Amino acid sequence: EQTVGFADGNASVLTEGEWLLRCSQDGLQAIDEKGRVEWDVPFTMSSPYMLKAGKFISVADRLGTSVIVVRDGVIETEIDAEKQILLHCVNEQGASVVVLDGSESHDVKLYSREGATLMQRHTYAEADGIPVAIALNADGSRMATAYIHYTGTKIQSIITIFDLTESGSALVDRIVGSAAFEDCVIADLKFDGDLCFFAGSDRFGAVDAKRTCEIVWEKNLEYQMETLALSDEYFAVRYGEGLAGTVAAAENNVVVYDYTGDVLC
Repeated sequence: EQTVGFADGNASVLTEGEWLLRCSQDGLQAIDEKGRVEWDVPFTMSSPYMLKAGKFISVADRLGTSVIVVRDGVIETEIDAEKQILLHCVNEQGASVVVLDGSESHDVKLYSREGATLMQRHTYAEADGIPVAIALNADGSRMATAYIHYTGTKIQSIITIFDLTESGSALVDRIVGSAAFEDCVIADLKFDGDLCFFAGSDRFGAVDAKRTCEIVWEKNLEYQMETLALSDEYFAVRYGEGLAGTVAAAENNVVVYDYTGDVLC
């Protein structure tokens, strides 16, 4: 799971078992049901953004250059990304990916659990687009990125899957494949086994993350996606106004789906 559960100003909250994880500019705390602090990891960040995968919690300063990865109240990894952090993610093994912001280009950097740089990819805004989402699968064998490319007359989202295994070195830029979506902004990615789930402004679905990056299933929406919440086994969508051509109001404002697109409730 890599979703912030609650945000209030510069603080965000996630659950970890019976604990409540609270992240602020001054640090990260685990708080029990009686309000007692179980552990405290102090730091100073301008704009901390917290994500969790398994037992690993990653906090990145998205107005700065620092990333920490915490497990059981202990900092396992400290990263100085050198450039301003735009996006970041962590997986269940403690590996991290950051997207670094530049005026005309971006860097995607993959780090091991120990903080060693495993891969770096340089992209240009004019040619490749602007990165808006990134994901790393549980065993670290696949990475996904979503870029928005705007030509001035049309907008396009591109999802790309990368093979991070030894065999992936035989591929050009380790690219397994890409999928393009016209007139759509894909802003969320999440791995689900051999699939990579995506969600955008007018659709959600999944692509094959193991072999081709072909679309496995896709659902075009009739209503605006106001809020998206992801968990390990399902996701929930809160719908807003109808998209162009939709007259009737949504029967249900909040709908829960599994990762095949079937409605659960």
